[in-house]
Amino acid sequence: REESFDSDSLSQRSSALRGRKGEGKGSPSIQNFLRANFPSDVSEDPRVAFGICHRLDKDTSGPLVVAKTYRGFHFMRLLFEARLVNKRYICLVHGHPDLPPDPVSTHAETRTLSESCPSPLRLSSRIRTVKDPFTLSLTSSVVDPSVGIGGKSAVTLVESVQKLRHRGSGEPYALCEVSILTGRTHQIRVHLTHAGYPLVGDPKYIGESLVEGGQRVRREWSWCPRLFLHCSELSFSDLEGGPVTVACPLPVDLQTVLDQQMISTYD
Repeated sequence: REESFDSDSLSQRSSALRGRKGEGKGSPSIQNFLRANFPSDVSEDPRVAFGICHRLDKDTSGPLVVAKTYRGFHFMRLLFEARLVNKRYICLVHGHPDLPPDPVSTHAETRTLSESCPSPLRLSSRIRTVKDPFTLSLTSSVVDPSVGIGGKSAVTLVESVQKLRHRGSGEPYALCEVSILTGRTHQIRVHLTHAGYPLVGDPKYIGESLVEGGQRVRREWSWCPRLFLHCSELSFSDLEGGPVTVACPLPVDLQTVLDQQMISTYD
C-alpha cells in the first residue's frame, strides 16, 4: 500500500518488511521491495540508503518515507536532520498516565484519543545510547540524569490518554497518543518506561527486574503479537513548500488487540 505525494518521494506503509540484513528472517527486505516495485537509480544506490530517508525501530509499524530521486532524498534528509518532520505515534502502555490539568476544560473524562490535550505530559530526561564494547553496535538506550556529554536532550509529549483495562485480568492500560520533538534511539520506549509506563510487548525496556519483567512480556505475547508502537502520522513541507500529511491508521494486528483484549474505563 503506497501513497505518492509528489514526483520525488513516496510513502510506503511498513510493518512486515525488514530494514537490514538479518532482521525478520522470511520477510522481504525494504531494499528488495523498492527495487521490484519502484525501480530507479536511487533504489539501486547504497550510498543513499536505497532512497530510504529515515528508519523505524524493529517491530514498530508506520509510514516510511522513501525518495525516488537524489534531489528528493537529500531534501528529506535535511528535513529530518533539522527536525522539520512532525511525527506522531500511538502506543499501549501499562498503567494510567495522568496528564496535567487542562486549562480549557476540567472535564478530562470527556477527552477522546483524537482530541489533543492543551497541556501534554512532557517527558524530557536526557538519553544516552549504550553500545556493545566488542562489536560497538547499539544495544539499548538509557535515561542519563547528567547534563554533560553522556546524554543527549530528548523531548517526548504524551498528548492524550485513553484509559483501558484488560478484559481478562482487569489490569490497567492506556492507549496514548505521543509526539516527539527529538529523534533519539528508542526515545518513546525509554521515556515512558522511565516514567513508570512501559510499553506492551517490549522485551528490552521492561521497567521491572529482569525475571519479573520477562515473565510479564511473555504473558503479553500470548495476546499482543509484538511491540505495541505505531507511527500514525508524518507531516512536513514538500519541495515546493506545500504541506504534506501522511496518515497511517493502526494495522490490523494492533487494532485486534484493542478490540478483543481491552475495555474502556474512566476510573
